[in-house]
Amino acid sequence: MKLYYSPGACSLASHIVAREAAALQSLDARTSPCRKARGTLQNYALLERSLTARQWLLGERFSAADAYLFTVTNWAPHVGLDISRLPAITAFQQRVASRPRVQEALIAEGLLRG
Repeated sequence: MKLYYSPGACSLASHIVAREAAALQSLDARTSPCRKARGTLQNYALLERSLTARQWLLGERFSAADAYLFTVTNWAPHVGLDISRLPAITAFQQRVASRPRVQEALIAEGLLRG
């Protein structure tokens, strides 16, 4: 199995999940990037309520859904969304970013210096 990625694109979520599962086999950074995030603060308000009640989107354990939310939420500043007034999402982003496998994926994609 090969995992292709373009730094910072949708593939970051898959990259994180593969590293969390220790299943990453091969990478190719020359694929086309996916579309930019198109969200609204209303969508994030719903997520804010969910993440106020629990640490991860689907319960007690980190999942692929968390990796994807982390990825698209990282796009917020680039698409004009200010999520700084959403403390649960901000805390979520920090929790995900502090995970060792997430840091490995960010470094591998050139989004974080090692």
